Amino acid sequence: MSEIRTFLGQTAQFSALRHLAEKYGDLPGAYVTCPNFTGEISLLLDSLTDFEAWREALGVPASGVALHSNNPQRSLQILLPVGDVVVRIWAVIEPIPAKESA
Repeated sequence: MSEIRTFLGQTAQFSALRHLAEKYGDLPGAYVTCPNFTGEISLLLDSLTDFEAWREALGVPASGVALHSNNPQRSLQILLPVGDVVVRIWAVIEPIPAKESA
């Protein structure tokens, strides 16, 4: 069995999470996923306010934020390399309601 397929194989992800927790522990909490086999971490934030707090703390300029659309859901995302791991920090943008017909 490949090491990346084991819990031990996710050590880099856990180290990246620990680094973020130590450095940015006062920032809003997130829903954390560490998908096996990917070397990535996903931090889903509750609100755009929380996303903005993370963006500012990380020093990411507005131009470093990506807008992703997966109809009908849209999200703002930051990709942050931490060691050998890529951390995806994101928040959902509420879809704009369709205009009602008169």
